[in-house]
Amino acid sequence: MVQLTHKQTDVGSVLHDGNCLLQQTSLTDDDQRRTVDNQLTRLSDRWEELRLKAMDRQARFRFTVIRV
Repeated sequence: MVQLTHKQTDVGSVLHDGNCLLQQTSLTDDDQRRTVDNQLTRLSDRWEELRLKAMDRQARFRFTVIRV
């Protein structure tokens, strides 16, 4: 879980940079904008899924330790 916390900063930076890229005028092609937007959405969704799985795994581990 500690590793995920450290990586959260990296993921947040990538999402921030990607959103800045979308706001810039350098991406004038709609296909490029859509591609970047889709990639940012996928990254965000996958990160959230990973975070939830890690939290669930940690909760199950704690429950097992308490039971023992």
